[in-house]
Amino acid sequence: MRYVDYAGIMLLANFARYFKTGLTMEDFARLVAGRHSTRRFAPGELTQDEVVSILSAALQAPSSMNRRPWHFIVTDDRERLAALSRCKERGAAFVAGAAMAVVVCGDPLVSDVWIEDCSISAIMMQLAAEDLGIGSCWVQVRERQFATVFRPMKWYVLSSASHCNFKCLPS
Repeated sequence: MRYVDYAGIMLLANFARYFKTGLTMEDFARLVAGRHSTRRFAPGELTQDEVVSILSAALQAPSSMNRRPWHFIVTDDRERLAALSRCKERGAAFVAGAAMAVVVCGDPLVSDVWIEDCSISAIMMQLAAEDLGIGSCWVQVRERQFATVFRPMKWYVLSSASHCNFKCLPS
């Protein structure tokens, strides 16, 4: 069995919606400058097209030697979001209010720079979300202490995967 470490959680939720076509460098500069972490989310779900656009950006991210060491676990299940919001003592409570979470996983057996590659895929998701007018926030979980029970991140992600509505999207 392969060991997959958890790099973090990418959150996505409805935000002021706008759409762009034909991105110029000026548009890109505005997109990067305008992107900020969102921890309060409007109610509602993301459309399938929005989810596909965001995940496509992650899958098209550059990686060292094109190894693509990432795997993404996507959920919009309220119970799973609530469980993920308790994965660390501080700084993750707002996960419960997100429309969706993407757990970014990296495989250290595929690439020695999996952390950097996964980080690039995560920022690509954040920029795609911003371009769609969807707020996002990164929750750092790698090398962090988790909750008061001190369970590894994979426990929070996989403990009830058999009865939660997970969508696994390996690259």
